[in-house]
Amino acid sequence: MKKKILIPLFLFLIPAALGMWLLVRRGPVAGAPEDTPASFRVETFGGGLLYRHSDAQTPLRALRWLPPQADGIQALQVVTQNDRQRLVVFKEGKQITDLLIPRPAGVREGFFNFAELPEAIVLPDVAVLLYRSANPSAGELPLVVAHDLPSGMLRWVHRAAGEHLALAAATADPAVYLWGPTSPVLRLPLGLQKGERVGSTPFRATVAALDMPEEIKTVSAFASTGPGSFLLAHSAGLASLTNGKEWKHWPMPIQTQLHFSDNRSALAVNKGFWWQPFPGKLLQVKADGTPIGTEVNLQEPPDPWTKDRLLLKLRGTDPQGNLWFSLALPTMTSAVATPPSPSPVEASTEKSDPAPTTEPTSSSEASRPLADTEEWSTYLALGLERAYRWHPERRLLQPINLTGLWNKMVFPMGVNRPSALPDFQPASGSVLVESGSSAWSLPLETLVKSGN
Repeated sequence: MKKKILIPLFLFLIPAALGMWLLVRRGPVAGAPEDTPASFRVETFGGGLLYRHSDAQTPLRALRWLPPQADGIQALQVVTQNDRQRLVVFKEGKQITDLLIPRPAGVREGFFNFAELPEAIVLPDVAVLLYRSANPSAGELPLVVAHDLPSGMLRWVHRAAGEHLALAAATADPAVYLWGPTSPVLRLPLGLQKGERVGSTPFRATVAALDMPEEIKTVSAFASTGPGSFLLAHSAGLASLTNGKEWKHWPMPIQTQLHFSDNRSALAVNKGFWWQPFPGKLLQVKADGTPIGTEVNLQEPPDPWTKDRLLLKLRGTDPQGNLWFSLALPTMTSAVATPPSPSPVEASTEKSDPAPTTEPTSSSEASRPLADTEEWSTYLALGLERAYRWHPERRLLQPINLTGLWNKMVFPMGVNRPSALPDFQPASGSVLVESGSSAWSLPLETLVKSGN
């Protein structure tokens, strides 16, 4: 009887013991992929910093390098094959943050798992992330996430229309602005307001978008100028809001010479405020948009690039206060067939002489493609891979030949030669050349020294 019982028990124990032995032989099981930090290697190369994703064992669905920020901040979005969203942040080449971003309550899984992260603002205590749908036709609102860095927890989330983030000017109540070409401006305080807490829906009840005046058309640039104050450059001119109450408007100057493939106006801030209504024209303005004097007289570049003066496209200011320009592509000559609208200087004066009218042009002088003009077609055939640095006080316009710069520069393995200046953010003090899982960050000063 005992033998009949022991034999089945023995047959059961042998496979169990064998399974345990195989498990021990295999070693410890790796942690869940979503808990595995992203692995990067950083090294110096050619006067800059080279970033590489170095974990070939963890397949990624997406890796997106975000535009560089001031103080050596470089962030990127990492999405693993199991659809986990991560944010990796470097400061001056050292990795300081690797966050697993949880899906906020009330946000659809299909949106968040595949969401793209085009912009982020990383501060010492919080990272503000702007997610958008990977499917533009889905019609889903973007998602703004504020992630508390010391605690590693979500601070707040909010969904609203908008395409860009901007940090508000320093105040006792720090905030970011969400804005877009056709969406109303929204101020989002970085801290939770009195009585506010993260709820079950991705909306903050304490915030509301501004009522936008009808004078404001398609917005192309935003600049915070003080508490509750900002400038908006748009397709019909310049607008300002002061202390959250008073709007002022300045009409777009007449464009007398050229039309461009990208005709959007731009703003820049250093010790003052600068407005470029269209490429080739630059105005210094006050915080409320009032022009200071007349058009800024930028010097002509030396031969053979004298026509670049008409093509200068404002890109922003660097940490030293220099204004940076790339070159806009002209497409048409302009025919001034109607009287020009008042210039901003005229509009700012209560009593001024009537604006001079312009005689209609003949049909032979009408707008036409620049390719049809021999002089311009020859000039454009030489290429537009040039940038310029201009110091407002020294009034020195310094050219940088990007074609020569990129052609003579030795690139890291796996990093491709860029075209002109990729996603250029002068305020960061650097330019990022990225190719998939690798990115090369170059200080602007390196470009200046190498490009002359």
